[in-house]
Amino acid sequence: MRGAKHVFPGNLVLISTFFLKFIAIGTFNSSGLYLGVLSRTFSDCNRGFLAFYCTVQIVIGLASSFVGGVAQEALERKGIGLQWLFFFGGIFMALGLFVSSMSTTIAILISGASLTGIGLGLCGFLAGGICVLWFESARGTMLLLAMSGEGIGNIFFSWLTARLLEMFGSYTDDAWRPVMRCVGALSFVLCSIASISMRLPIPGEVEEHEKKEGTNNRDEISTLAWDNDVNYDAVLSNNATSKSESDVEHPHNIHINLKHTRASIIDKERKRSSIHMLATYEALGDAHLIPTPSPRQTEKSFRAGHEFRYVSSEDKINDDIDESLSLGEISRTATNIWLCAFSFISCFSILNLQVLLASYTSSLGMAPSVGGHVLAMCGVGILFSNLTLGPVVDGIGSRRLLTLSFFCISILFFVWPRCISAASLSALAFCYGYLCCTMSSLPVIILADAYGECCPGRVLALNGVTNLFKFPGYLLGPSVAGMMVEKGGYNLAGSVSGLITLTSTLTLLMIPSPEKQEGELLEMKRKKSKSNSITEIM
Repeated sequence: MRGAKHVFPGNLVLISTFFLKFIAIGTFNSSGLYLGVLSRTFSDCNRGFLAFYCTVQIVIGLASSFVGGVAQEALERKGIGLQWLFFFGGIFMALGLFVSSMSTTIAILISGASLTGIGLGLCGFLAGGICVLWFESARGTMLLLAMSGEGIGNIFFSWLTARLLEMFGSYTDDAWRPVMRCVGALSFVLCSIASISMRLPIPGEVEEHEKKEGTNNRDEISTLAWDNDVNYDAVLSNNATSKSESDVEHPHNIHINLKHTRASIIDKERKRSSIHMLATYEALGDAHLIPTPSPRQTEKSFRAGHEFRYVSSEDKINDDIDESLSLGEISRTATNIWLCAFSFISCFSILNLQVLLASYTSSLGMAPSVGGHVLAMCGVGILFSNLTLGPVVDGIGSRRLLTLSFFCISILFFVWPRCISAASLSALAFCYGYLCCTMSSLPVIILADAYGECCPGRVLALNGVTNLFKFPGYLLGPSVAGMMVEKGGYNLAGSVSGLITLTSTLTLLMIPSPEKQEGELLEMKRKKSKSNSITEIM
């Protein structure tokens, strides 16, 4: 009788990542449901200031995801399991909700939100960076499966929070207090269970598994051809899907097209030491890389394991821009500048609908359950977006899709105050969730398309720079919109948010094509090389 089949640890990490995102992101996205009842408890505080309860969570969450990456590396050096990082994330989430439930002042309420934000960053944002390290050829598909936990969590926690608010509302005026405690306890239990299987892969573990499963074609070719003395051309003829006769004669010209697999554009060691950056961008976009051994390298050097030089499959750019240009110089190029401008402007409006939608339903005299149903439809939109937008990105490109999405979001803001029925609000929330999901994934794909061929090592750092520009908008946008509601109603807040979103959309039209950006980088490198040559002569 055969023994039980070994379970690949990466599959367990995938399941754990799904549940961590289900808990953390779902809890955050449903936090807008508390604003209506909080406004009755803290009647002397306007709605705009109460919105800080939501915005502080995401800002602290983004910051803690960076700190969590550093903490992960420290834990790894000391031999402490990575699962403790996610376990403490669950503790912070539960503690934050408990502190908020006990608050008698706004300051204590915001302090609790800050603790919840730490848990959001450690559990919700950091988990994706661990998950992507466990898969190579199917990274995009697996990450989308893990990210679908966000949409399902949004649906579940919106429904649960609304039902609990209604149930406890018949017993107490401060129904939000016991609801926060219940959600906090549930978050702690689920995070504790999900954190058990979270760990980093040991060197060679992923490659060995994918080789057994027959998914890592390039590793299979290299192993057969170089380690087992199998004829390289014969192996290629059996495995490559398309090639020319000249490619067979010159195997170093063979290139593997990874367009539809969203392969990583950095080497494994860089990924292992940059988890705090991976946590903020979740996955890279299309990468077109070919392993091209140098003509000067001999067969002996290949067998010794010398690393490949990666070049573009279209232009075969051999210039080492990563070393010749600094991060500061690359960050001043057109694509990064306009993407930073887009991030800064758009974040002042992107969360406004999500945070204020539940309170808008209350202002129409609808029951809290209706607000929960509306936010749940936002989660349904996010879920469908994760499952369907991948082929669209491959078809029309990331920049065009992001531009189209934010143009449509600007229209939704103008339509928002005119939706006065549960059906129209549900349709609005679904469209909003479907479109706003592009904010978390497409900017980094734009960076990968623009810089991945010439300077792949800078993509993560550039994504970190663009994320820094999101902080002011995430923190202040919903609060300012809430103040506008107090002064001029939801018509004013919706119109201003629509104009801000439309302005951010215009900045996307200024982003150059990847080919033009590559040309700008090469020109910068030539000018710098010429300047250095003149300096050496002098």
